[in-house]
Amino acid sequence: MDIDQKTKEFEDLFLDSVAKRLLASDVPVGVMLSGGLDSSSIAAAAVELGHKPFHTFSVGFSEGGEYSELGYARQVARHLGIENHEVVVDQSRFLEMLPHAVQTADEPLADLTIVPLLAVSQLARGHVKVALSGEGADEVLAGYSFNRMHFKFETIRLLQTCPPSLLKAIKRTLALLSDRYAARFANLIETPLSQWNIAHKNHMTYIWDEVDKPTLWPTFAGHDSFRILRDQFAAAESQHPLDQILRVYQQSWLVEDLLMKADKMSMAASLEVRTPFLDYRLVEWANRQPIGTKIGLHGSRHVSKRVLRRFAAKRLPQQIITRPKKGFPVPVYQWLQNEGFCTWAVDHLSGKEAQLKHLFRPDAMKAELRRAATGDPEAANKSWLLIVLETWMRGFDVDLASDVPSPSDAAFVASI
Repeated sequence: MDIDQKTKEFEDLFLDSVAKRLLASDVPVGVMLSGGLDSSSIAAAAVELGHKPFHTFSVGFSEGGEYSELGYARQVARHLGIENHEVVVDQSRFLEMLPHAVQTADEPLADLTIVPLLAVSQLARGHVKVALSGEGADEVLAGYSFNRMHFKFETIRLLQTCPPSLLKAIKRTLALLSDRYAARFANLIETPLSQWNIAHKNHMTYIWDEVDKPTLWPTFAGHDSFRILRDQFAAAESQHPLDQILRVYQQSWLVEDLLMKADKMSMAASLEVRTPFLDYRLVEWANRQPIGTKIGLHGSRHVSKRVLRRFAAKRLPQQIITRPKKGFPVPVYQWLQNEGFCTWAVDHLSGKEAQLKHLFRPDAMKAELRRAATGDPEAANKSWLLIVLETWMRGFDVDLASDVPSPSDAAFVASI
């Protein structure tokens, strides 16, 4: 594979995609700029195409540190010579905006970033009517931590080709240390890679499994939430687990969360969002490429989104290209460890106005909040799902005290 040729193909497609989304407009256009690789590359492409003066828009949290990428966004803006506009959200404003954001989503979309996205959309609408955004880059070009996942898959592939006698010897040695180690090793060598995603239920939204749900929902009648995901993995044409998960992410997480969230939050501010990474030509090209086009060496580092990093190398500061992906960090999980916010959450889920207490066990919800208050990330994730579901029901006047939904109600099942 000629990576230079692949980079040139990507560069031509990407620049043309950005150009079309800038030129097909008779109104001012800006960019949602996080200071990450994806949005910064869009801004760099826009400037390269001659769009100056140019406006970008960024959001951060008052906590600062890992919860604010404004410093990176400023660095990109200075490098490209563009004007960046900022909005800062604190805990008070977050809670004030939450009901409107959830109601705007029109369904219990438990994505932490709906509030900051609504805030930055409102900011952008004060200056432009259209903004470009980086949705789709991770799902199309293998971002997130798919580079580490790929390394893991390749390691497993090598192990599975070892002589059986060697594998048995390794397993016996591990058993002397711990039965758990031996069991994990057996799982590595015995699970076919083509079935790995199904066996390990790989998806970022898999939160409550079928064993956990009855502890929360006393009338839960059983519903295999993983069935849809399992069918999507099984339908993938490729036998490679990374190709499979990219396909599933493109058809589920990207469509049902990222794009839905971007469309609804931006439209609530009367702002149109356009996504250059999802130009159909670029998506079709990327999905035809070997994995080495998307994951491989960039300098001395094994990286994700390989061709995009090569594109950015000539256009952006090195710090922007190499910094770890944050994924729109939101401090809600940290707030759940604070007494004041946790007290609010307990009242929200089990107080006088609460609706979920008529459907779910209040003691089970409080138990998740207590675990979240200790810093347990899994409990914090579950608590946030409950908070959004409760907020959604209040916004749409769902009265569970008099009208308890059936355990088979798809909306309520899917939300947990």
